[in-house]
Amino acid sequence: MNLRKYFALLVVTLAASSAFAGSVLTGDYLETRSNEVYTCACLYSGERYLSGQEAILGWQIHRGEWEGKPLAGTKVVAVVVGDRNLDFVETRRKSLLFIDTPVAEAERLALNLFGRLYAPVLGEIVGVRRTPIRFEADGRTAHVEVENLAVTLRKAQLPADAHPGSYLWYQPFIRLSNPELAVTLRNEFWGTEFDRRWRVTYPHITGFFGTFSTELND
Repeated sequence: MNLRKYFALLVVTLAASSAFAGSVLTGDYLETRSNEVYTCACLYSGERYLSGQEAILGWQIHRGEWEGKPLAGTKVVAVVVGDRNLDFVETRRKSLLFIDTPVAEAERLALNLFGRLYAPVLGEIVGVRRTPIRFEADGRTAHVEVENLAVTLRKAQLPADAHPGSYLWYQPFIRLSNPELAVTLRNEFWGTEFDRRWRVTYPHITGFFGTFSTELND
């Protein structure tokens, strides 16, 4: 390869790398789990090994691109089920993804982008469904509804919403710019993809919401 061709290829490569490195997804996020994240030591020690195997996560993208396609307006919801508490790194986990996006290749987007970015959290993706998703967040409350699941959260008010002597035992599954402890008012999943369904409607601090900012080359 002559010197002129080498430098031309180098410029193209650096430009492509720079464009990818600058790709950032930003938006709203929520999560709710089947264990309390802010509670007293007694409840924490019991739930640590007896519950926490289920979670519902939701993303609403406001800005970002994937393969040159704008992702603004894309919504993704994941139902994650593990063989033990999802906080353990060694937990075997499976997830079902719902996606609402203007991008034509919805399934490939979910698998190649979200499956890569959040692989440690999602584990094996057993299904992807393209379907309308309702996602609302205003900094005080957050709500997601899609097909066979529904989640409603509100910002926790401490110490009123917590058990006496409570501590923060868990962090959100993904990095958030301004994580807020959330009281789960509704957490329902009635699908058939896993060997369990649940419906929780009593208020307790089992989740978080906030804004995320994720570099695509993380």
